[in-house]
Amino acid sequence: SRVELAVVPGPDDVTLTLRDDGVGFDPAEALRHPEEGHYGVQVMTDLALQAGATLDVSSAPGNGTCWRLRVPRP
Repeated sequence: SRVELAVVPGPDDVTLTLRDDGVGFDPAEALRHPEEGHYGVQVMTDLALQAGATLDVSSAPGNGTCWRLRVPRP
């Protein structure tokens, strides 16, 4: 599979984007009903929020996944 990484510094934040062309998944379903032992999306979202950042996940079965982390500048 293919993976792309981009880091874009902005005036107010830094955005890290990680995109792949893998099997994908339903992020909303992963948050609502995580499989036993599969809490990664929720844990990463919570950690980002605790750090004052935001994590957006867009994905769909068969269409890969895009993770976008926005970290505010101090």
